[in-house]
Parts: sequence; structure tokens; C-alpha cells
Amino acid sequence: MRRVAVAAALLFLHSSAYGFDFSVLQKAAVATLKIMNEVGIKTDDKLRFDFDCKEPVRTFDKTVLLKIVASYGREDNLKLIETYLRSTPWFPVSVEEMIGKRVVDNNIEKGVILTRKEAPKLYAILDAQADFVLKGVKKLVGTQELPYRFHFYIYDSLDKNAFSLPGGYILVSKRLVEEVRMEERRNRHFKTKRHDKRDFLRFTLAHEISHNLRRHYSLKVQDVIVNGIEDQQALKRLLKGLKDSYALIDLKHLKFSAKDLDKFQHQVEEVDNDVKTLISLFDRGVKRMLEEKRKSLFVYGNFEKEADACALRILSVEYDRKELPSLVNNFLRNLPDVSYYKKREPFSFNPSLEKLVTSAGTDFKQLIDFYIEQSNFIHPSSKERERFLESLLSKYEHGHG
Repeated sequence: MRRVAVAAALLFLHSSAYGFDFSVLQKAAVATLKIMNEVGIKTDDKLRFDFDCKEPVRTFDKTVLLKIVASYGREDNLKLIETYLRSTPWFPVSVEEMIGKRVVDNNIEKGVILTRKEAPKLYAILDAQADFVLKGVKKLVGTQELPYRFHFYIYDSLDKNAFSLPGGYILVSKRLVEEVRMEERRNRHFKTKRHDKRDFLRFTLAHEISHNLRRHYSLKVQDVIVNGIEDQQALKRLLKGLKDSYALIDLKHLKFSAKDLDKFQHQVEEVDNDVKTLISLFDRGVKRMLEEKRKSLFVYGNFEKEADACALRILSVEYDRKELPSLVNNFLRNLPDVSYYKKREPFSFNPSLEKLVTSAGTDFKQLIDFYIEQSNFIHPSSKERERFLESLLSKYEHGHG
């Protein structure tokens, strides 16, 4: 957890260096509060799920930050503020990227992730399919800025799966890429045109990319953080911590190398305690969810539906509409049984990464298990996904997709 505090501290130090005056933001918030309230989120609002993928990229809306600041200290707005903190992805992209990179580096070192030198032919296949999907993403979003730069890796596993890490890191099992390679060989040898495995890989990549574009990791972390808010004072401390830590939100692409983090490690204790509030609330949220068996405020299966919807929309840009039913069918036929998701991936978290998750020794794997239990294994059943995707296909057939 201290490394997240370091990242927050670095943001704080950079904001001081640039002379950012947060009071200007406060004045702007007060001046525009009336207009923003007319179009803003109401206290009874919940996180809105975009099951039609009308907006493939979930954006950070600065007007929400303005509202948070304008509402600072007003007791009648506590629920309103909590709603903002749950529904807007304010968790810093740079911190997500740092976490994702550390997990990847750790597992390359352990031999779990294959390097490009170890599997050049498999990476050539993965790169080609990832480029195909990303081409669809770029066509779909146009000039809109993406929150992450994507990185694709192959991990050594017989499982037929892929998953994403924070910060745009996407990991695909060796078996999944091998099956595409074998399919290509059979097509060349028998002069056939079967693309079941290729379609499955493409849809899977689009699905994982969509998790990142919709900022699902950020929202999960924020869910835990808000669970750590027990009273008005805790909420006020979080708001002040956000004010200090995220004033320079435009520097979201700022990168923190391991060397930089180690260099500034000794400065963490010198930074104002408010900067560390985010960390302590996350830790408290983890504890409360485990000790009190608190349910997550999100049904994470809905994140899976969003990712499926956006995967289909991304690929609809590159595929002929008539090919979409076959694409979806190939995806569904190759899905593992839902009980698969109870199994752990072969990834490991080194001690420093476990400290990133909690500084008080809470078992991160225990939290993962708890999330799985609370969200019905996180993934909807194959039948549920089939019904959902068929309903989306129907919309595409009628020109509404």
C-alpha cells in the first residue's frame, strides 16, 4: 500500500511544482453548481450500466470533481458525494498502470508469462488479432482519447482463457493462441476456412479491452474505498485527500518507474496525512467487507455484460453484420464452464504488491474469494450470456446496434 501512497505523493509534489491553486477549482464549482445540478447525478442514482455499449469508453467527467468540491463539508450532500465516488472512475490511471506492470514483471521473472523471445510465433498470432480488434476500437471511438495504452502477453497455461490486469495489461493463455495457430495450419493444409478459434480469440480480446475502456477495475477499487467510509469525518478526509492527491488530474499519463518510486519512498512520511486517506480507506473497506460479510454494491456480472456488449460493438465495425451471429456462436461454443472461474489463475502477487492492496495484512486472495462468492462467480452462466448476446444480435439485425 505504501507504493500507492508514494504515487499519490508524487502527484502531490508535481501539483506543488506546477503551482496549481485548487481554490480556483472551488470558485468555479460554486459558480457552476446550479447548472451542473440540473444535468447531474441525483442522490438516489446508482451506477448506470451501458448494456448497449452506447459509450465504449467510460470517461472521467471533471464536472463531477467540481461537484464534489462544491459539496465539501455539506452534511446533506453526503449520499450525493458517495454516489459520485462510486460511479465516476477517478482512480488514477498511472497507479493502475504501475500495479499492472508490477504483476506482469513479477510473473515474467517467475516464468509464468512467456517472453517474445520464447514464443515469437505465438506472439505474432496474438499481435495480429489484437491489432485487428484495436483497429475496430479506433474506428469506433474516433478521436476520443483512450484511458490506456494496451499491452498483450501470453501466460503458460493449458486453460483456454484470457483476463485483464489494471492499466491496460491483457493476458492470454498459451493454449488459446496455440488453438488459433493449429486452426490456421489446418486451413492451409485442407484448404478450409474455419475460424472458430480465431473468432473466439478476437471476441475474448475485445471483451478484455472493454473491461479496461469501461474502467471496471477502477470502479471495483472505488467500491472498496467507499465501503471504508464509516462517518462524515472519514468522508471529509477522503475529499481533502482527493483534493491534494488528484489536483493535477490532467497528468493521468504520468508514468512512475520503479526507480522513481524507490527514490521518493523516504518522502512518503513527509507528505500531508490527507494524501494517505485513500490508502487507509481502502484498507478499512477491505476489512469491513471481509469481517461484516458486506456485499459489494455492484453486481460484477453486470461488468461482464457490459464487456460482452462492447466487444460485440467493437467487432461489428470490422465484421459484416451477417457474420455477427456466427462470431457470437463461435465465442459461446468455446466458453469454459462457469465453474472454471472458481479456480485461481497461476498468477502470483509478490509481497510489495500485497502491500499495495492492503497495509494491514488482510489476505488479498481472501478478498478475491469473497468477491467471487458475492458476485455468483463474477461471470454470468453460459446460458445467461447466450440470452444476453442473442438479444443484442436481434438489435443489430434490426439496425439498432
